[in-house]
Amino acid sequence: RRPTIRLLSGEDVQVDITGTEHVGQARALIAEVLELPPARVRLVNSLGVDLRDESPTNILWNGCVTVYLLPNPQDDAYLADVLKQAGARTLNELCTRETLRLCNMKALPDCFGVLTRLRELHFVSGNELAHLPHTFGGLVALETLHLDGNLLATLPHSFGKLKSLRTLHLAANLLKTLPESFGDLISLQTLQLSQNRLEALPQSFGRLRSLQSLYLHENRLTSLPGSFGSLESLRVLYLRDNSLSALPDSIGDLKSLRLLYLRGNPLKELPPSVGRLPALRSLEVDLCVDLLQGVRDMQRRAIDLLASWQFGIRCQGWRPP
Repeated sequence: RRPTIRLLSGEDVQVDITGTEHVGQARALIAEVLELPPARVRLVNSLGVDLRDESPTNILWNGCVTVYLLPNPQDDAYLADVLKQAGARTLNELCTRETLRLCNMKALPDCFGVLTRLRELHFVSGNELAHLPHTFGGLVALETLHLDGNLLATLPHSFGKLKSLRTLHLAANLLKTLPESFGDLISLQTLQLSQNRLEALPQSFGRLRSLQSLYLHENRLTSLPGSFGSLESLRVLYLRDNSLSALPDSIGDLKSLRLLYLRGNPLKELPPSVGRLPALRSLEVDLCVDLLQGVRDMQRRAIDLLASWQFGIRCQGWRPP
């Protein structure tokens, strides 16, 4: 049986170490998942004994491995910077704040997750955050988070614990994937993920049923998960400038969708279910011969159903008759 690898906080570390031969290799993989240098990761078995790097990995099997995170020697400097910008003298005083506006941050201290009263967090300008601390999910009261224009390539698994989050801005980062826990952001209403490097969305994405506005333009998406149609509150969807060649049929289940922007994708056809979107008022696509008839039929059907010209289709290079 694979070992359980757990932080002192009680959170399991999702990592597969079956391909490793020595504890040192396993420690390096665990450190990579936690986005920490291996020197800051210490492994201890269920008897409280430190595990040596040269020991074979099979001694970890059928047990629980506790991961100790050693202090970051730069943490004091990162914390001092946050305290200064917040106008707080101590960490205890900082913990009482409900709003923070930070600039020129290179990293956050590991203790950042103790700010459990924080409701708004804005990284304003000049920030170059390459990762968020594993404790970030401790910001359980957070409702608004602006992280645009950083260097984030991944998000910690604990990110899904931000269940109070309503507005999330992550535009212009380097994100390639989102953690499966992302679907646990059950209060999220506005999500800005444009100008990243996303190639796919997790299957859990469909659990964001409070989501109303979703901005995914200028990514590298090649497909959407089948669960996408479960976004029952979605009203605005920007998918411009991706690599989508098809849309899932479940997109027709987005009963609240009013605005759909698809320009800049190699779409060859639209699924018939798009024509069943009852609230759709604006659809933007590139001109394509194969799309032309479907778009005309959709416009004709919409006019018949709504008896008005409120529904508009903008097709680059073509105007509906």
